[in-house]
Amino acid sequence: MGVLNSYDLTYICDSATLSPQAPEGFFWPYNLLYALLAVVSWLYFTPSLARTARFEVGWIAEISLRNAALLTLISGGLHLRLYITRGQGTKFKYSNKWLARHDSRFLFGNQVWDNIFWNLTSGCLIWTGYEAVTLWLFANGKIPYVDWRRVSCCTGSFPRIPFTQYSTSCTQG
Repeated sequence: MGVLNSYDLTYICDSATLSPQAPEGFFWPYNLLYALLAVVSWLYFTPSLARTARFEVGWIAEISLRNAALLTLISGGLHLRLYITRGQGTKFKYSNKWLARHDSRFLFGNQVWDNIFWNLTSGCLIWTGYEAVTLWLFANGKIPYVDWRRVSCCTGSFPRIPFTQYSTSCTQG
């Protein structure tokens, strides 16, 4: 059984078996699901580069709605699991307090509604802005763009990257 070294965050393999394994839950299922969500989002819910060559309200609004949906899906799912059902209790919480209600420190007197408001306004707006500018720069050749469909030989290597870093740290000793 290997040990995760908390000082330099490298994974040290068991020298008897030399079997590198990612820490439990590292790649499967959550990181793989997030990666698949990113790929599906990019392929099916991102405007084509031809459309993004000029700044237009239509494609920027599409990106904004997609980002708001992704933010709601991921944050809402995590909120449901960690706060509504209290799936992990206080085991991994920084503070043993739960989200505040009826508290004048928050815009709506409720920490959850305050978090939702600021994430969907400020957070989603900045995220959309960066993405819109990046897509415009890609479309106009101002920054390099790699079309993953044209370099498919490299795409198959990406799922192995997390395990490669662990296997290179395996040393017999």
